[in-house]
Amino acid sequence: MNKILCEDPHQVVECLRCDGRFLRSDHEDKVCAFCDNDDLQDTIFLMPEEFDQCTCDQCTGIKENFK
Repeated sequence: MNKILCEDPHQVVECLRCDGRFLRSDHEDKVCAFCDNDDLQDTIFLMPEEFDQCTCDQCTGIKENFK
């Protein structure tokens, strides 16, 4: 069984406006760490299982920095 790397309060967030992914705990004061998105409707909070299984470059970078 794979260990889930990211659990609350370290939620992985994906901004649908700029397609950026980041750890929510690093940018709690902003909806998006990369753009001026202030609409939660344009934001996805990934489930820990989704993040653990994702192999995109952004998630891979987060996993490497998370360790």
